Parts: sequence; structure tokens; C-alpha cells
Amino acid sequence: MKYAWLAAQGNAYSLTEMCDVLDVGINANRDWKRGAKPDRKRRSNSPVFQVKPGPTA
Repeated sequence: MKYAWLAAQGNAYSLTEMCDVLDVGINANRDWKRGAKPDRKRRSNSPVFQVKPGPTA
């Protein structure tokens, strides 16, 4: 959603200022424009950790 908002703003503000406010990297924004998935979405598809079942009583 952030990337779409950046694209909609066009030249109203500088890209650097908008990325700083939204806490988005400029390169991530450029990657999104080329069709890449943002890092956050790429990472969310893989488990961060694995929960092991505890001992049974």
C-alpha cells in the first residue's frame, strides 16, 4: 500500500522525503515499480522459526 501511495503522489514531494516518512527504502520502491515483491512479503512466506511440540505427560 505504501508503494502505491508513493506512485500516486508523483512529484508532489521528493521521493527521499516520502520514503523517510513512510519508513520505506528508495531501492525497495524502485524494485516494486519493476514488479518485485517487497522484502517483507518475500520473508513472510517462509517460517521465521519452527515450534516443536512440548513433552507429553
